[in-house]
Amino acid sequence: MTEDADVIQHLLEVEREASTLLLDAQKEADKKNADARARAETQFKNAYSAIAATIEADEVAAKKSISQKHDKDLAAYRDGLHALEKDTDACNTLLDSFLSA
Repeated sequence: MTEDADVIQHLLEVEREASTLLLDAQKEADKKNADARARAETQFKNAYSAIAATIEADEVAAKKSISQKHDKDLAAYRDGLHALEKDTDACNTLLDSFLSA
């Protein structure tokens, strides 16, 4: 009977060791997954920040270019208005015809 008890005790010890080994393997796998996730998140954040910075720089450059073109076009329009000759006699005649009618 002691031999049977020794075999059962040995099998229980093997099962405990297997359980401990499995638990250690699961902890190691969880740690590796967590490390990989952290590295992936860091890489994503770095890539995202780089792309966002590029987009923001492009936006600033586009705004500056549009503003300069707008200022140039507005100045050309104002210069064109100032270059026009004022015909006050024709304007007064037209206004008189409207008011007298």
